[in-house]
Amino acid sequence: MQSSSVLSDGASGSGKASWAAKGGIVRDSESEIIIESRISTRQWLVTQLVNGIQISSRLKVISEDGKQMFQTLRAFDAQNRVYEKHSVFYKQ
Repeated sequence: MQSSSVLSDGASGSGKASWAAKGGIVRDSESEIIIESRISTRQWLVTQLVNGIQISSRLKVISEDGKQMFQTLRAFDAQNRVYEKHSVFYKQ
């Protein structure tokens, strides 16, 4: 999957990720591990760990036509407060 984004403050970013169709581990770096757990055909639970400590979780839901992905992220900010972010991704 390739993604690009523009935030409300105008900052932009892009990235590329891949994972096994049945779930598995994605290693971003030596200290960061992402675990993709397939809940159903169109739902995934993603757990992100840094140095063995969980820093976020995401619920990803793929639309029935496969053209959109809805994602809810729950994570900790720099003050260790929980925040939630909702995103929609469109297949091109």
